[in-house]
Amino acid sequence: MQAPARIAVVRILRYGVCMSNELVTGVCILRLNGKSIRSMEGASLDMGGFERKARQADGITIGFSRKPVESMVKAELVHTSLTDLDAINDLNDGTLVFECDSGVVFTLANVFSVKPPSLKGGDSSAVSVEFASPSKAVRTS
Repeated sequence: MQAPARIAVVRILRYGVCMSNELVTGVCILRLNGKSIRSMEGASLDMGGFERKARQADGITIGFSRKPVESMVKAELVHTSLTDLDAINDLNDGTLVFECDSGVVFTLANVFSVKPPSLKGGDSSAVSVEFASPSKAVRTS
């Protein structure tokens, strides 16, 4: 009976205590230049920053090299008669706010549209969009 108690203690010390009142991110709201673009569930944010690659010499890893990677946002938007696909397609140097329902907010500056929006009709009507920023996404709350 003593062994399981020790295992539980080791797990708590190694991984920390998971509090039951932590708010987990579910839905994310995207705001482009201050206006909601009505994103559907499943929006994703790649933070950007640096991609690192291990470097070897003499049969051992001696360090790493790095290269900058842009931050990216991919989402599907609800399409209505007011959705301006031309404005999304022409986006250059905008500001995108990625607001999580858990209270965490990320801001991306100098955002541009990566490729033209793709509209899909029917019961699962949506507009697929991709945005990128040359700089890392910044947590603003």
